[in-house]
Amino acid sequence: MHRKKKSENEPIEEVEEIEEEVEEEFQEVEILEITSNEESDFIPFYVVDEVPYLSDCKSIKEKKKRKTCVQEYIQMHVMRKFNSEVIEGLGLAAGKKRIFAQFKIDKQGKVINVLARGPHPVLEREVERVINLLPEFTPGIHQGETVIVAYSLPIIFTVEEYEVKDDQQKN
Repeated sequence: MHRKKKSENEPIEEVEEIEEEVEEEFQEVEILEITSNEESDFIPFYVVDEVPYLSDCKSIKEKKKRKTCVQEYIQMHVMRKFNSEVIEGLGLAAGKKRIFAQFKIDKQGKVINVLARGPHPVLEREVERVINLLPEFTPGIHQGETVIVAYSLPIIFTVEEYEVKDDQQKN
């Protein structure tokens, strides 16, 4: 329903009605909190109140610094344990490659549900192997309860271009 204004200073009644309806709708909006009551529920690492941590990060009490410690530990673990020799012979083109890893840390601090997606199944299996080698964590806590925490890890690496030697080409 549209009504034209008679003058510039006259308010439009329909606009006022719509504003009132919008205000009523906003009053009905519920604020939802992330909770974990069932075993299958999980809280993302970046949301959880107290992140799961390893013994190397135990002495750090400030939450933000502890979170950084855990992230750096996981990254260094992957860099140290990843067997880069598995890349050879996969036929991957030179350049940057990404593998996305996801896993959960359960209520007992164990790594579970490890999944990896990347440019080759061999690389996915290698990342899954490395993530499963992580030590046990002290479990995460959210809203005062021990919870399952989901962690995502992008792994970026570069495949170098290499020359095939003459004696390799003959075989």
